Amino acid sequence: MSYLIDAIRQNLPFGKGKKLPGRKHRLVSERKIAGPNSGADIRMYMDAESLAKLLDIARSSAAQRVQMNNVGLLINKYQAEDGHTYECWSLISGTPIPERVPLIDGLTK
Repeated sequence: MSYLIDAIRQNLPFGKGKKLPGRKHRLVSERKIAGPNSGADIRMYMDAESLAKLLDIARSSAAQRVQMNNVGLLINKYQAEDGHTYECWSLISGTPIPERVPLIDGLTK
């Protein structure tokens, strides 16, 4: 999934030192927790219903993005019969809302 996110970032107008149109803030740092080069067996599953709900919320935003506040990770560790252990990570947050960008919202009203 990180490869997909990295590919998307290459084509978006934001990243280190850049701003999304209408944003007043610029990105000054980035942190990674695990990922494809961590060597750990970490999995994330997202069901279609959850993804569709997030997409619907994003589509209702002039910025076409969903905002999730108080984001965290819920990490469950499992052990298979053969002793192999792996983790399943879930994103947790407050109620997702349509992102509001005042400049874009002002142009569309």
